Amino acid sequence: MSKNIIIYLLLDKSYSMWCRRHSVVQGVNTLFKEQKDLLVKDQTVTVNTYTFDDKISIVAEDIPLTEIKPLTLQDYVPNGNTALRDAMAHVFHKIKNDTTPDVVHLFVIQTDGEENSSSISQEEFNQIRDASKAEIIYLGMGEKSEDAMNNGRAYGAHRGATLTYGENNILDAIHSLGEAVKRYRSGSSQKVEFTPVERGRSSSCSSCDGI
Repeated sequence: MSKNIIIYLLLDKSYSMWCRRHSVVQGVNTLFKEQKDLLVKDQTVTVNTYTFDDKISIVAEDIPLTEIKPLTLQDYVPNGNTALRDAMAHVFHKIKNDTTPDVVHLFVIQTDGEENSSSISQEEFNQIRDASKAEIIYLGMGEKSEDAMNNGRAYGAHRGATLTYGENNILDAIHSLGEAVKRYRSGSSQKVEFTPVERGRSSSCSSCDGI
């Protein structure tokens, strides 16, 4: 297990996420708290949090996990379209320029829709993605488990690191993410992967959270 782990959390805040706004904020803050509670000897964890719609916004960069502040509703105001390739390319460039020794880059993407407004092409994105040294974890909304698997592969995630969540299951998905990251950080898993139980818990589709 690497002594240094850098987490990059990229949150979709396109307009369609509005009715899940409170759930996303709650889920992310629970994720941070639970990761803080896991103490692994000689392990350093750094957090970067971004949101994206038509453009990417920096919420936090290069913050030690122990010092990360809660995400607020002011940080997360859904609006606009889904420029996912552009947002991911921004994070990939940051990862490329990182010089931390003995480091693992965990790049988590959460989205409820497909790309629809990026300035870079899929071909340009593929070149940036293929040069990356990040481990990609992809959480995508859909009706079948294959939805996130298929979309996630296009963005660089291996099958086990993709998770489909239902319309009203974003909290379950973020909880599953936290459990998978804790298994990896503690050394009980060699990769960030989701269990069948976590997939089942996250995949039930229903309406928005109504808040």
